[in-house]
Amino acid sequence: MDHVGPSYRVRLRGRYVKGLGRSGFFLNMEIYKKIFRERLGTEPYPGTLNIEVEDLGGYEELRKICPEHEAIGDISLEGKTYGGLYLWRALLGDTKVLLIRPYRSSHDPKILEVVSSEKLVERHGIREGDRVTIDIECYEKP
Repeated sequence: MDHVGPSYRVRLRGRYVKGLGRSGFFLNMEIYKKIFRERLGTEPYPGTLNIEVEDLGGYEELRKICPEHEAIGDISLEGKTYGGLYLWRALLGDTKVLLIRPYRSSHDPKILEVVSSEKLVERHGIREGDRVTIDIECYEKP
């Protein structure tokens, strides 16, 4: 998707919740690192920040509000299939991030994951249960 800048932004509020500890496996796989590296412009940190959304019903509602997101299909590699994901470009404070929802996520639909080049809990001093605000860059459909 080539866009000069966002058409509008959606402010998403939620709380930081501990994850299942599995994102590091996927973020260390070169195929996923490449996807995130291309969009962040730098190497992704090997972990995600999980946000339990407070002001939306979940990722399906976000897909309707901000419909021009990326949908990356399943990835086949060495005879195995790894799940695709929905992806939105966003900002957490002044930090460029990617908001994702893996297709095969075992999280509640209200949980979205944040990918960044930095360990966000350290960069922004976030602790479990803290409220987090993310500004999602949305685009008009062409």
